[in-house]
Amino acid sequence: MAKYVKGQSGNPSGRKKEDPLIRKVKETTYKEFLEGLQLYGTLSREEMQKELQRPDATMFELMFGQIVASAAKGDKDARQVLLDRLWGKVKDKVEYSDVSDIERDKIKRMSMNELIETVKKILPEEDDAK
Repeated sequence: MAKYVKGQSGNPSGRKKEDPLIRKVKETTYKEFLEGLQLYGTLSREEMQKELQRPDATMFELMFGQIVASAAKGDKDARQVLLDRLWGKVKDKVEYSDVSDIERDKIKRMSMNELIETVKKILPEEDDAK
């Protein structure tokens, strides 16, 4: 069993650096994302190559085209970024262990609007929280 040295990181090289192109896609607006996907998602490989070699292509167009091309080649990170931006990330499971079985069943039967209204009653107003 390996022994840990006090004050030394267990992962000295740190987390894998995120590709700057992927980070840029994450920062785009949803409208920009959909426009880029509509443009690049329908191109053939040959059309994509021509598009990426245009001298007047913007940095965003180049970056987005490269993300789509990488995803098409099988890059799982690029695919995940596109899917997360298109449909949103999968929500975490909500645990509610501090309630009785009866309350839990009641919560499960609530509509989304009922849940939202219930949460609004519990949480402080935004202005009050400031």
